[in-house]
Amino acid sequence: MAAEEKLSAAELSKKFENFFKDYHLIGVRRDKKSYYDLTIDDLKAYPYCIYGLFVNRVMDGDFTQAEACMPLAEENSVPRLGMELAYPKTSLSRFKEILEYLQEKQTPVHSLVLTAGRPSVLNGLYDFTRIAPYMERDKARFIHYMEYIYEKPLCPAIYDLAIAEYYYQQDRLFDAGKLVTQIITQFDTDCQRRLLFAALCLQSKIMFANGKGLMAENYVKNIQRFERKDGVQEFSFNIKAAETLVALYAADYEKVNKWMQDDAPDEFRDFNMLDLFRYMVKMRCYLLNEKYTALIALAEKLRPFIEAGWRGMDLCELDMLLAISFYRTGEKELAFSALERSLRIAKNRNFMRLIADEGEAVMPVLTDFIKNRGENAFLVKVVELARDMAITYPNYLRPPFRGRTRFTKEEIQLLKLLELGKTKEEIADYFLISLNTVNYHLKKLYLRMGVNSSHQAIGKARFIGVL
Repeated sequence: MAAEEKLSAAELSKKFENFFKDYHLIGVRRDKKSYYDLTIDDLKAYPYCIYGLFVNRVMDGDFTQAEACMPLAEENSVPRLGMELAYPKTSLSRFKEILEYLQEKQTPVHSLVLTAGRPSVLNGLYDFTRIAPYMERDKARFIHYMEYIYEKPLCPAIYDLAIAEYYYQQDRLFDAGKLVTQIITQFDTDCQRRLLFAALCLQSKIMFANGKGLMAENYVKNIQRFERKDGVQEFSFNIKAAETLVALYAADYEKVNKWMQDDAPDEFRDFNMLDLFRYMVKMRCYLLNEKYTALIALAEKLRPFIEAGWRGMDLCELDMLLAISFYRTGEKELAFSALERSLRIAKNRNFMRLIADEGEAVMPVLTDFIKNRGENAFLVKVVELARDMAITYPNYLRPPFRGRTRFTKEEIQLLKLLELGKTKEEIADYFLISLNTVNYHLKKLYLRMGVNSSHQAIGKARFIGVL
């Protein structure tokens, strides 16, 4: 349905009868204008429309207006409780109180989507990263609470996924990998693709951390298979962003460039809190492109929304990316201040890998920070993990040498022949040289470009405008 087609309150309410079966968050967002045009009388007559209006307010990052929607719904009604559970600023004590009430009344709210399309359970629509240690200590209670949000048979697996994400951040890779491998098949159901997306994304992170980056690319193919089977769901707009994150580690500049041109979110158009994961990927692409001013502007646009939504993990990531950007532009004090803010959250919540996974990009600012500000046990561990990633993925977020290295005529011709799909033997014939000489020149060219294959060389050459 076209975005400009206005729906009545009755039509919007009818869609909620089978919410999240045929009417996903994408549909709610598509009908945004219709919700915003509803009157108070419309909302009183069709209470479920209040929830749709509320969801759009949250997605806009307009938490004041979102909170104002709640009193419009009857107290302790399903729409009212659903809104409170989905509201990012609901206190954890109130969250628990609502779940206990639902338990007492035997009234589950299975329409709630805590992942909200993001590749995380702990850091989905609601930021649960702060309670992960408590979840680990009281498994039975938390699984029981989940039964009033998700279908009961899936709750143990959802709990395990949340704990696996927590283990991953602690660098307990074996424990995390064991859990996520066991639960992936349990999420292969028509109504839980969003959870499968989160599980597959975590699996890819574990593979990268273990130095198996090439194997991690397969997870994107699995997600795309489910999208083709089920059609568009609320995680679909994040699939290409997840694929681009993989491409950044693989130094696949062509794929990165294509995503930036065709699918990256536009921060100057309709803002959506559900795009936070995509915005974080875009900031990394800005680092690769050396567009530091654009990164800083985007970060400062996101900050008020992230702070207002009490999103600790996103704030930690935001300041870390800012620190890298400031450091690369020579603003050391700004870099150290941003990194200090990021480390404060990371240490408090044990987010080792959140920072360490930036490897080559974050290592210079980390090591210089230690020289100037001192070290502690947590920081030393983060540096150790970041060093491993930097050695394994040396080209991750390393800016191309645009404007700093000139190519010879022969090197450009060599790249063009590679682009045309010529074999090494054919290239040798073109230049009237031996195959060994071709291999020698290719090795030198790859070393200068910071790539490991002809595919990467072509992609990087296109990315920096040589081809």
